[in-house]
Amino acid sequence: RRSMATVARAKRRHRKKDEVCSNVVAWGANQYHQCVDEDSCADDACGPSSLLPLQQPHFLRTHGRTVAAAACGSNHTVLLTVQGTLIGVGQNDQGQLGSRVAGGKGKHSNNSSTLASAASLLASSSVNTGSSRTAGRGTANTATAVIGVPTARSPGLPTETATTTSSLSSLASINKISMPSSVIAVSCGEAHTMVITADKQLYGWGWNNRGQLGLGNRDTQWGPRKVEGIESSGAEVHIVACGSAHTLALCEDGSLFAWGFNKHGQCGLGKPSSAAPASDCCLPLQVQLSAGAGVIDVACGGDFSFALRADGSLLSWGLNDNGQLGLGDNETRFTPQQLPHPLRTVCAPVRLIRCGLRHTAAVTCDGDLLLWGYNYYGQLGTGNTKQSNEPQLVFLSAEHVTENRPAAAAPAAAASTEAPASATASPLSSSSSAALLPLAPLVDLAPAKTGCVDVVCGHFHTIAFSAESAAYGWGCNQSGQLPLTPCVCYNAPVRISLPFSCCKFAHVACGAAHSVAITDPAEDAVLRSGMECNLSLCGIALLPNGFASLLNLTVLHLSHNVFAEFPEQLFMLSATLSNLNLSHNLLKTIPNKIGHFTNLTKFDVSHNRLVSLPLEIADCCYLQTLDVSFNELGTLPYTLSDFLSRSAFSFRVEGNPLHEIPDSVLRGIGTGGSGSSSTSLANFLRSQSQSGFVRWKNIKLVLVGKENVGKTTILRSLQNLSHDGISTDGLDIASITLNNISFTVFDFGGQQIFHGTHQFFLSSRALYLVVFDSTNVERASLEFWVRQVASASRNLLSPVILVGTHADTLSPEEAENVRRQISAKYKRRNQIRMEGCVVVDSRQPGCLAGLVNHVVRVAVSNGMLRKTVPASWAQVDDKLAVLRRGGAQTLCWDEFQSLCGAFGLQSKLEATELAKFLHEVGSVIYFDDPYTDLGSLVVIDPQFLATVMSTVVTFKTNFVRDGRIAAAAFPQLWKGFDRATHGTVLRLLEAFGVLYALHPPGGDPASTPSEYLVPCLLPEVQPPEAARDWNAVVGRQWWRAFAFPSLPLAFFSRLLSRALHLLGPESGGVRTACHCWRSGAVIAYDDGTALQLDFFSVAGNSYRLNVRVRAPPLAVAAQQQLPRVDAPSAFFQQVLRAVESCISCFYQPISTSISRYIACPACALGVEEREVLLSSEYEGEALVLQPQSLNEPYMFSLDDAIAALTSGRGVITCGGPGLHPVVVADVAPDLAMTTHSLIPRESIVIGQILGEGGFGRVYKALWGSRDVAFKE
Repeated sequence: RRSMATVARAKRRHRKKDEVCSNVVAWGANQYHQCVDEDSCADDACGPSSLLPLQQPHFLRTHGRTVAAAACGSNHTVLLTVQGTLIGVGQNDQGQLGSRVAGGKGKHSNNSSTLASAASLLASSSVNTGSSRTAGRGTANTATAVIGVPTARSPGLPTETATTTSSLSSLASINKISMPSSVIAVSCGEAHTMVITADKQLYGWGWNNRGQLGLGNRDTQWGPRKVEGIESSGAEVHIVACGSAHTLALCEDGSLFAWGFNKHGQCGLGKPSSAAPASDCCLPLQVQLSAGAGVIDVACGGDFSFALRADGSLLSWGLNDNGQLGLGDNETRFTPQQLPHPLRTVCAPVRLIRCGLRHTAAVTCDGDLLLWGYNYYGQLGTGNTKQSNEPQLVFLSAEHVTENRPAAAAPAAAASTEAPASATASPLSSSSSAALLPLAPLVDLAPAKTGCVDVVCGHFHTIAFSAESAAYGWGCNQSGQLPLTPCVCYNAPVRISLPFSCCKFAHVACGAAHSVAITDPAEDAVLRSGMECNLSLCGIALLPNGFASLLNLTVLHLSHNVFAEFPEQLFMLSATLSNLNLSHNLLKTIPNKIGHFTNLTKFDVSHNRLVSLPLEIADCCYLQTLDVSFNELGTLPYTLSDFLSRSAFSFRVEGNPLHEIPDSVLRGIGTGGSGSSSTSLANFLRSQSQSGFVRWKNIKLVLVGKENVGKTTILRSLQNLSHDGISTDGLDIASITLNNISFTVFDFGGQQIFHGTHQFFLSSRALYLVVFDSTNVERASLEFWVRQVASASRNLLSPVILVGTHADTLSPEEAENVRRQISAKYKRRNQIRMEGCVVVDSRQPGCLAGLVNHVVRVAVSNGMLRKTVPASWAQVDDKLAVLRRGGAQTLCWDEFQSLCGAFGLQSKLEATELAKFLHEVGSVIYFDDPYTDLGSLVVIDPQFLATVMSTVVTFKTNFVRDGRIAAAAFPQLWKGFDRATHGTVLRLLEAFGVLYALHPPGGDPASTPSEYLVPCLLPEVQPPEAARDWNAVVGRQWWRAFAFPSLPLAFFSRLLSRALHLLGPESGGVRTACHCWRSGAVIAYDDGTALQLDFFSVAGNSYRLNVRVRAPPLAVAAQQQLPRVDAPSAFFQQVLRAVESCISCFYQPISTSISRYIACPACALGVEEREVLLSSEYEGEALVLQPQSLNEPYMFSLDDAIAALTSGRGVITCGGPGLHPVVVADVAPDLAMTTHSLIPRESIVIGQILGEGGFGRVYKALWGSRDVAFKE
């Protein structure tokens, strides 16, 4: 029942989305994938073995969520996101990730699950707790990050922070437990995890052999279990901290509770009366504290504990064999003991306390750093390996570090096992293998100017931060957990120069031998406003999420990484990047779209694996430096000849075979200089070019804007013609020549009634003039038209010039102010290339000289407009011009393909590519739409199509009433056409969705219709009969919502036309009612099914489409013997296909920004109704809805539903008040493919294999007498 193709697309989408996380990096031991998950290691980014330590930081995927805090266990990591989700990676043999992973014990995972939602990130600090400390709620003296409690859910689509069901859940059991509020804190022990929710409840899961979960038993828990007993004291849990096998919980009233392993007194409950395990405490017990200031923070080491009082003093208890309690001796304490004050010579109060496995660190309010305890690996940072039972002062400055040498050695396995008590050892060698490409040493001894502000501890390593965010590390580094090279132990602070120069770390957590860091959101904001970014030496294969939003970026260094493909996100920055360095990567090709980088002046792709360069590299018209040295190039594109002829052009090409270029030509080439050798190469390439390619000669110039702003006046002035003052009726197309460059000008009528037809003529490969009245900027609708152009650009960055008219009514100062104001406002926009603003007097031809020069300059410099194309393309276009002059207006596809074949374009693929290109440049109108007849038609005269459309959609003589027109009016409308062509005109209008034939309810679909629907001219008000017929259907319901970031031009009229075509009587049902209006429709059928489409504005410029299908309950449908009893869900899928095909065909540029949601069918219903709906009578069917009780339901993300199918669960939980479980197959049959027929396996005869992918093999097969493709 599950579509493998859908699952494959979902995994690819999630893989692409989550490949790189923008704010989490990890390094160190990775034997359980606690740093980088298995999917990431499937790429080449992690080297030959995914289980080797990561000696340098690597991005850790977080499924598109921003992380606020992290906690590390011995070999697992849990991340807390701003949405309140928990993402777990690493070891899971004891359920420490919160679920029983398929396959049983011993399995490990990186997968995530939603625990609860959060409204906002209220506060965060820049510190971390190590493996023993809470990551979560913070106070003035604690080092934590706070997640806000959720607000009341608003009706409609979920907000960015609303509850979602995770994709790829390794915490699947959490989804089955009702969590009362969001998670605000998380802490990890050796193999258990504890969390605090917003209502101050405590939950735990994982290893429980010592009762460390506080549940009253010793059973391992594979999902969250609530800890009882603490709330009975009347206190609310404030902080939780985990040791190896014990847990502390600090309440807001200062009371402290402990439970778990207590053999060494680590719970502080007094000396146990018997030996372990009887000494273990399986339930929370209150710790008795001595008189003094209240406790404000706690921390746990392996088998010892610390508490920080409000006056900055410390209490400690537990195991003390290495002096980790700081009491001046090595005696174990079973109750809390006060540390001497002051600590050593430091008088300032302690601000924070951190614990490793057997050592402790503290930071005072003056920035002093103190460490004590076990020091076998130099983790105290004192310059030696002598352990200390008293606090030792450690300086983060070079003048106090006399010798930054490796610590005395330890056995190779010591980093992951219990180390010996003595400190004798031999030299320690560096790691013999690495998980990344070799990188430069990262040791930098630059002095820190101020004291310590934060410190974190792993088992045997320590990382500290100065007030200026300088990072220092020392201690065990066998697995690269510091990270420093070489991978030896360090006994004194060493500056860590992390390779992410674009960001600072706000939060770091340490496990046994790995570390996780979260970048500072404030630094991300600084990066977004910066102009230069250096991500060299990062070992990354993909760019971080959101990288395309760095709209001010001009210089980008990505050298010495592992990019195997040109980063697609960079094309969103093609309008701004001037210097791009991709040297020392694994690139094999450069995409043809490289010509979009029209501002690029320096391009370095040396030391890659390139075998060719695209012709379009010449479209980077401002390129001054090109380095392609040390690749595998056999020849060079002839288009480089123009660059090589420039005296200032620097070109490096050494280190390539270039076997197709004579040595005599190459002599002296490639050292970066210019001269006679470059000229000889230019001449050679020019001679080799043949006549196979030409520059496209004609440029499409589009004038758009509101009505009566002067678009037609500008066109007439450019043509040296006078304007009669009559507005354009639809669209006028004209040819002009400006400074010897040919333009085809499309002058769009600005009236709203024409919006329904404009979208057929907008395209990406065009220069747009967005015209506005400079005397009335506020009502110019500039934002609307700029968005429409962006929607049409298809990521080709169509150039746009904003043109203000009526300058004659403004003073020169006023005109200049308008120009500056508009230029500043629209300087940077995604998906388009702003080329400035010009204010003109369009009525005087002589006043347009500045505009003409600006248009010509943009047209000449933009390689996208003057693309290099095969000469055969230009020859086909010339032939089409001859046919147009001969009176031809359209060609069927076979005729067009035959024409292409006459010029050497033999395949359908070549003809289709040419047809699409000619559509983009305005020579023809063609849509390769598999769902309608448009793909079988090529309109070779766009003006003819515009004229035909304006006969119906016009402001002159209008025969349309309430969106309907009588067929009897056509002879009058089309009297300007030969009567013999009226049938062609009608078919053309039907094909483009301008007209739709209306048959009377129950009428013969083969009969000639007497009336037609005009979707773009429908009335704005919903007819009252629509609600009546919709509410008359009571029963099953399917509901899909589409959220648009902006208004797509004429979207609904086009969708309605398409839906009517696809869902007409020929689809099997007979319409009994059809009510349509400007933004909605209700259509009822004789089988009791009803369809409702509703398109409306939500917030700001956002819009939403609701698609709902209702059908009678299954039992009722069967009893009444209605036709197509089992077809409503299939009908719903047809509607969805109509929506998706409309988006992909006409609105493809914005398709990735459209969010899709599924409505929960039960969350608005009462308990009694729900019990009826969930009864066995409706098992496997969508839930029954009563219209009068239906409110706005909770909306699932479509990705969440796909993830539920991908993970094999098939069930998602509603985030509304009822937390209803919903079967995906019931609400999303298109994903589960529940309506597809199944055939016996033995009826398929398997033939030869056709291909193999990530989800199986595809074979050619025989089913009966039919050839089919078979996938298994």
